[in-house]
Amino acid sequence: MSTPFTEPSRDRFQACAQLMEEQAAHLAELERWVGDQCLDTDGMTGLLSPMTSLVPRVAQPVTAKLGESQRGMHDVPGTITLGGDGSYPAPLPRFPDIKSLHLPQVGGFADEPVKLASPGGAEEDAHKNMRDNLLALQASLGNGPLGVAEKAFRVCTGQDLIALLVHPLLGEYGRLKYLHEAYDELAAGTYTVAATVRKGSWALADEWTGDAAVGFSSYMFRWGMGIGGIGDAATVISKAYRDAYEAVMPLLDTALIAINDLAKKELRELAALAAGDAATMLFGGPANLVADLVALVNTAYRVYETIRLVILGTHSIQKIFHEISKVIRDVHTAVDKVIHYASQPVQSVRELIDHLEERGFEFEKNAVWVPALGVARITMLPSSSSEAGPGAEAPSDDRDENPDSAPVDDQSPEHHRIASRIYDHLKAGGEVSEVRDLIADLTRTLSGHARAGDEPAPAVSGA
Repeated sequence: MSTPFTEPSRDRFQACAQLMEEQAAHLAELERWVGDQCLDTDGMTGLLSPMTSLVPRVAQPVTAKLGESQRGMHDVPGTITLGGDGSYPAPLPRFPDIKSLHLPQVGGFADEPVKLASPGGAEEDAHKNMRDNLLALQASLGNGPLGVAEKAFRVCTGQDLIALLVHPLLGEYGRLKYLHEAYDELAAGTYTVAATVRKGSWALADEWTGDAAVGFSSYMFRWGMGIGGIGDAATVISKAYRDAYEAVMPLLDTALIAINDLAKKELRELAALAAGDAATMLFGGPANLVADLVALVNTAYRVYETIRLVILGTHSIQKIFHEISKVIRDVHTAVDKVIHYASQPVQSVRELIDHLEERGFEFEKNAVWVPALGVARITMLPSSSSEAGPGAEAPSDDRDENPDSAPVDDQSPEHHRIASRIYDHLKAGGEVSEVRDLIADLTRTLSGHARAGDEPAPAVSGA
């Protein structure tokens, strides 16, 4: 037997319909917010480069669902104004009679404003100081004593020290914090809309009985919970960016300390050698006598002992870079989890009702709510008549912008071949004495001293 039918006044239906139109406007504002704030990849260079494809991949489904909800909220008022003559989808299984529930709040038709505070600048003082230090280091490696050391390193290893140590760190890491704040604001605004949808629909349903009232209540329950699920997704994404920022900043400090220590010790020692006896071997002045060549090889041997220490220091710094890259990859993992959460079973209607009864319309803003478990509520969104497809997903980018080698391109093929073999050997932890023949060959190449086919390699003193 059908439930007896009673309904609120026309004014009440109109007030609820107007409230839903206002929520459509808020959702449009939130959709624009994603485009304006959550897609900003300025400064994501070096180790942050993989984020340039991840950021839009994260934002795209959020934008799609906000757009779907905004269109739905435009459709809803037309149905609401029909009152009991409106047509609603079949109610959720075991959906309760709203009038039998006891919430700690009273429903109503007053709109709740959505306030979005602009994220803080991505280039705060700490980030600016770090970048300034890196740029100063890059400049010092281009001239002066450290410039001599950098040139010696290039000659002896075929590698670009600036590309190895400085370029990977030149990203704007404050962008991670910026995106965290942008998504945090998005989540708060979306939760506000979800709560307002519940508040308005509850106020109407509380005065309405009959089959149409049950259909309406279930339908609007799905909208409120689905929009809340979008807020949950934004919360999980915000946390992923925050966690990355908080993990990266100490690693950056550690890397900068290590680079500065390398510059103050091993690179200055290398600069002193390169500016003294090794200048002829490294930068010109061909030798004409075998005795001169022996002296050059002995000097080269001493240079490579210091080069070896620089390589080991560089390798240690690159291990820190790999840790930073891992943190960036963890953001990818967190995003994949959002997708995974969205495919998980939705909490039962009874469990969701319990949250409403215990904590009110804004229960998502309560600390006991677990957003990761609520993301699946996105699947509760009803289909809107003007629903658009989700669009193409931006491809993932798993590049690791942490170069273990950064070969220079201004050396002859023979020079580069020999220098690279020495570099690879020393980077792997080998001893200088184990590449004495290669050092002798490189010295000949640099000095222009042609070796006869049967001429033995010059002896290296102390080898």
